[in-house]
Amino acid sequence: MRRIKTHDWTYVGWHYKAIHSAAQPLHNRPLLRARGTENLPREGGYLLAANHSSWWDPIVLQTTSPRPVNWLAKKEMMKNAFNRWFFFDKGGCIPVDRNARNPQAFAAAAQALRDGRVIGIFPESTRHVGKLGPAKTGVARLALEAGVPVVPAAILSDRFWPMGRTLPRLRHKIWLNFGEPMTLTGDAKSPEDVRAQTSHVMDTIAGLLDEARAARDKREKWKAP
Repeated sequence: MRRIKTHDWTYVGWHYKAIHSAAQPLHNRPLLRARGTENLPREGGYLLAANHSSWWDPIVLQTTSPRPVNWLAKKEMMKNAFNRWFFFDKGGCIPVDRNARNPQAFAAAAQALRDGRVIGIFPESTRHVGKLGPAKTGVARLALEAGVPVVPAAILSDRFWPMGRTLPRLRHKIWLNFGEPMTLTGDAKSPEDVRAQTSHVMDTIAGLLDEARAARDKREKWKAP
């Protein structure tokens, strides 16, 4: 996936750009099979929401997006100087306290979306294999608050890097299915609207996941992104 020239590349450093440039021949072509990459907006802020079954999932989304994907990342990572530089100072990540309500992190993410950046989010918050886990409502709250679309994505990485294994199984491909951008409706301050729209996003991801699983089982010839 080649990089496109957008202003949001100014939020990340040279290391992100170098890794992204090397991803197509060294990572995407041998390891990934994808469909729907044309659904990724070329401009404007949006949320990239995916299921989560492997710790490799963030890398999969970053290497298949033509624009940088920024993440809400646990603030404990900032204690390490290298992590602080790599992920936060030059990686575009937004620190979040997983044990608090995080109004500052939420406000920072909403502003980043309004500024035209891409925010990656795993609504399940943690990894689940086999089926989707319960989703937190931050994906709908952020989309409604910032007034941006959600691009749903399904990642099948469970065979590539199963939970509990130290190393990936390189003979297995990762399957990735992007859906069309979704415009959510409702009030960001209404718990009912937020829960309903979160369910809408997760139902869409579930459908994309079923499509990817069926394609994998049938060995359909999806292209490398």
